[in-house]
Amino acid sequence: MQPIISSIGEDSHQFTPNKKLIIAGVEISEVDYGFQGNSDGDVVLHSICNCFDLVCDCGSIGNYADQMLVQKDIKDSSKYLDYVIQIAKHKGWQPHSVSVSIQGSKPKLEPYHAIFKQKLGQLLGVSKKKVGLTFTSGESLTAFGRGQGLKAITIVNFCRLA
Repeated sequence: MQPIISSIGEDSHQFTPNKKLIIAGVEISEVDYGFQGNSDGDVVLHSICNCFDLVCDCGSIGNYADQMLVQKDIKDSSKYLDYVIQIAKHKGWQPHSVSVSIQGSKPKLEPYHAIFKQKLGQLLGVSKKKVGLTFTSGESLTAFGRGQGLKAITIVNFCRLA
C-alpha cells in the first residue's frame, strides 16, 4: 500500500450582496449574494488548498492566491487549487480522498450534494466515491448558523505517486 498522510484545512467568508456565489467550484445562481473577498471566495476550495501545506510547504492560501490575484488578476479559486496540485505532484504527492464539512444556514446546499461531489472529484483528479461531503446548519450558534456566511473544514488524504 502506498503511504498516505492526512492534512486539515479550514476557511470561512462572510456574504456580500451583488456577487456570484461559488461553492466547491459550482455557481449557485438562485441567490443574489456571494462571498466577501478579492477572489470568488470559494470557502470549500480555499479550505482544500489550505490542506496542501503538508505536502507542498506553501503555507496558507493567502501566500500564493494574493500574488496570483495581483500579478495575473486570477480570482477563480479552481486556479489556486490547480496551482497547489501541480506543486504536490512535483514533490511526489497526489490527493487520494477528501472529506468536507460545510457549516451555514443558507443557502440550502443538500440539493447540490451530487454536483459538488462530481466537481470536487474532477478538480482533485479522484473518483467522486472518494469525496465525502456533509452540511450542518450551525443551529444559529455562530455567524454561519445565523446565515451571515459559510465555513468549510476539510481533510485531504494524500498518497505518494506511483
